[in-house]
Amino acid sequence: MRNLIRNYEECNKVQSNSNNRGFSLVEILVTIIILVLLVAVTTFRLSTTKYADVERCSENIEKKMSQLRLSVMSSKTQEYLIIYQAADDNYYMAISDDKDRLCTASDGEKIGNSKIHITGTTSSGATKVSHTDNSRIVISFHRSSGAFISVGVNLYQTIEIVTEGIKFRIYLVKETGKHYSKQIY
Repeated sequence: MRNLIRNYEECNKVQSNSNNRGFSLVEILVTIIILVLLVAVTTFRLSTTKYADVERCSENIEKKMSQLRLSVMSSKTQEYLIIYQAADDNYYMAISDDKDRLCTASDGEKIGNSKIHITGTTSSGATKVSHTDNSRIVISFHRSSGAFISVGVNLYQTIEIVTEGIKFRIYLVKETGKHYSKQIY
């Protein structure tokens, strides 16, 4: 019987000396704070990535328009900037001497992924760039003045690049051929 009591007491000593209390309130709070910080950082990174994609697309289009304007004014051939969506759902732009050319992904420079949307606005309405109905934006300049010219019936006033909650608008000044962009929201 004594051995049984001694074994019982030794067993209780071992259990009381071991730290089997579970998690403390401080440990739980530290864990929750770390998780909240990780979620906040991840959300911030995702939103800045979307902003950077739209801003980069806008900058690339503006840069290519400036190059095209100089090229048209200094050469004898009429060239066009074509902004289009290829079958892979990504957006591209290409310079061509054929305004009716149907471009593929390999013909142009990638300017945006499938998560953005590009729309051109004229006085008669809007054209959403899409590969399903071959909608695209075609822009060119007058050779002597550098002003924007109508391509077909379209003379674009703005180009909008949009993704989830972020919108950049490129304004096209018809008379001068100048352009500038603003973040709308």
